[in-house]
Order: sequence, then structure tokens, then C-alpha cells
Amino acid sequence: MATIQLTLKSRSRRDGTFPLVFRIRHNRQYFDIPTNKSIPSSKFDSKRGKVIGNKELQFHLEEMMELFKRKV
Repeated sequence: MATIQLTLKSRSRRDGTFPLVFRIRHNRQYFDIPTNKSIPSSKFDSKRGKVIGNKELQFHLEEMMELFKRKV
């Protein structure tokens, strides 16, 4: 069974923000799907996998996650 999680990549961009990616794990392997969005690490709750302070971005990411869940 596959799991999908929203996470930040470990490498920051030049402006100090981190890219948001969907990490899909299956059979001890994982791959990342980029979202083309980046935020500072202080604006991300890693335990819940949610963006803090930007409801529009969080809503958009939740829609994308539902789309990926249907495909997996």
C-alpha cells in the first residue's frame, strides 16, 4: 500500500525557501512529485504536513493530494 505525504525538500533555494513536494512511498521505496511551490521552513508544520498562514495554498495542495490518492 502506498502512502502520500506533503514534505519540504532538504535543500533550500537561493532565496532561503524550501520546495514543497509530495512524497509517495511504496515497498520501501519513495519518489517525490514537485508542486512548484516553495515556502520558508517556519511556515510549514512537518508533523501535520500543512502550510501555516496561507489557506489558499493549503487548499490547493489538499486538492492535489486527493487527486494523487485517487490515482494510487
